[in-house]
Amino acid sequence: MTTGTPTFGMNDVFAAGSAAIALGALVVAYLARKDSKQSALAAQRAADLMERQLELSIQNQNLQIKKTTAESLPHLAWISSGPQGDGQYFEFQNHGSLMTNVRVATDNGLEAAIEPKDVISQGQKARLKINIPKSQQVPNFLVVSIEFADKLNDQRKIHFKLLRHSVGKYFIHPPELA
Repeated sequence: MTTGTPTFGMNDVFAAGSAAIALGALVVAYLARKDSKQSALAAQRAADLMERQLELSIQNQNLQIKKTTAESLPHLAWISSGPQGDGQYFEFQNHGSLMTNVRVATDNGLEAAIEPKDVISQGQKARLKINIPKSQQVPNFLVVSIEFADKLNDQRKIHFKLLRHSVGKYFIHPPELA
């Protein structure tokens, strides 16, 4: 039995070298896996951010559409009304957007007219006249529709009710846009 320094053979050197290479490969694999997880997390964060950005873009576009639509609509302010011939007139001013190709109709077929009918611009006054023949039974309320093309050339209707007062005069109930 010999005591002293151990001796290493070529096989031992190769085994130690192989172990060192295996350990290095394990370290590289660990670091690659760690980097891969970080890359996957970064890719997921980027995808989440892109999805949120798309949602915000869609919301912004929808708000812009609503704003454009609202800006294309007329806003009628009723100024006065009174008797006129066999009927009653209602004067209003358009504080909103342009109205073109304007027509008016009543729900019960009473004759109605509007002036001007080609174009009612922003700030312009217009007059609606409804003929109510004396021989006809007068209803307690009328539904009146003003049909027109808006600034975007979309066909629109404004419906409103005329309620009959005890003195026989009609008063306007707030309009509804259809």
